[in-house]
Amino acid sequence: MASLPPIPSGTPADAGNDATCEPRERASAIIAIVFAFLLALCIFVAAFLAHRGGGGSGLGGSGALASSGLGTGDGTGIGPGSGPGAADAGDGPGAGDAGSGRGDRGPDESMPPPGGAVDVVAQADAPPPTDTRPDVEPPEFGFTAPDPPKPKPQPVPAVVATGTPLGRPTKGGSGAAGGGGSEFMGIRSTGEHVVYVIDRSGSMGNDDRFAHACLELKRSIERLPASGSFSVIFFSAGPYALPPGALVKATKRSKEEASKWIESIIPMGNTDPTLALQQALAMKPQAIYLMTDGAFDEPPSVLGVIDRFNADRSVSINTVAFYDRSSEFVLQKIAKENKGDYRFVGPAGAAP
Repeated sequence: MASLPPIPSGTPADAGNDATCEPRERASAIIAIVFAFLLALCIFVAAFLAHRGGGGSGLGGSGALASSGLGTGDGTGIGPGSGPGAADAGDGPGAGDAGSGRGDRGPDESMPPPGGAVDVVAQADAPPPTDTRPDVEPPEFGFTAPDPPKPKPQPVPAVVATGTPLGRPTKGGSGAAGGGGSEFMGIRSTGEHVVYVIDRSGSMGNDDRFAHACLELKRSIERLPASGSFSVIFFSAGPYALPPGALVKATKRSKEEASKWIESIIPMGNTDPTLALQQALAMKPQAIYLMTDGAFDEPPSVLGVIDRFNADRSVSINTVAFYDRSSEFVLQKIAKENKGDYRFVGPAGAAP
């Protein structure tokens, strides 16, 4: 039996073993490289952490002085670092102890942090901000100013009348302004419950007679005491009274209403006080003031009414001849027989 020849070197079997070893070696090499890279990275990180406060250049804050710039460090560490560090002693992630920078050297004094004294002074020197808000007008209110206070009533001056009073004086003759009684056209009476019987015939429209008479009438009413009472009867062909048939208390309101009513009267008609005197005597006042500017149409009728309704002469009747003496005789007789006074009152400057 023949023997097999020896297998020469370089056969396919060896080739298979070499192919198997080559991938393994490649993988081991890659692992070694990765490990070396990781080790270097760890060393770099450790060196960075150890030398974080060093003077190398890098991203640092302000140095010992105020100036800052881009510098390079030459201290110990892993290589020279570069970055925007401080000019003299910057800090940052760079190697080295002292960095040098590009930039001007700052002032020698320390710079305060932002918001410090420098900012306050700068703000103080700055002009005050301009108020750009629009002007807002105050709201308008629907407010009406109150009426000015009414002036205090002035004392009514005493009536200055011409003529000489005749006839029998009234009781005591106390003036209305003295705390009691009444007064009309210069004639005073102790009676404070009164009736005014005033002529408003057509002749009273001459020479401002009626305006003068109304002025004196309102003054007399105003001077009546609060304890008194009054009524006003205008006559021409017939009576026109306020109020009709009764006396009203002399209150402020009554006086004001009477004043307005007096201003509404217009002179017209004849001169006959008969019915007016009858109404006045029926109210039983303490005093009557009878005023006329002319002759009565029926003097006997006037005297007859007085005799009938004032038979006991309890009512004092005072008479005034106004601007005209035509009825002077009758007026004097009435005043004398009824405990009253007579007076002639003419225009200003007329002889008494």
